[in-house]
Amino acid sequence: MPFNRHGLTKTLLSLGVAGLLVAASRAEVPRRLARWLRPLTACGRLSYEIYLTHAFVVLTAVSVFKRSDLPIDAAPAMLALVLGVSWALGALAERYISSPSNRRLRAAAPPAAAPADGSAEPRTRAV
Repeated sequence: MPFNRHGLTKTLLSLGVAGLLVAASRAEVPRRLARWLRPLTACGRLSYEIYLTHAFVVLTAVSVFKRSDLPIDAAPAMLALVLGVSWALGALAERYISSPSNRRLRAAAPPAAAPADGSAEPRTRAV
């Protein structure tokens, strides 16, 4: 394929996915489909917390998998378990660490100054 020769395969894939995400964000989603997308949106909302905590789960699972001499056929079940536990740990981190910290920080922060001319947007100087 000519794209592979120039190293553009991943770039084109990324642009295609970005285009699909933009199109999906602007489309009306039927209620039935929206219900099925809730877990995916929850993963998006918790993505930073899942990112911060998943390594603990993965490293523990790999260690258990190696020590217990499980057959390779057990890997998909272990992966499902890792995904579920990672999501749950991320949700706990968001509920008990991230959100309370965010509320405390925002409460302690001074209010943002409004622009002098009363407009909603602050002005930027032309350089």
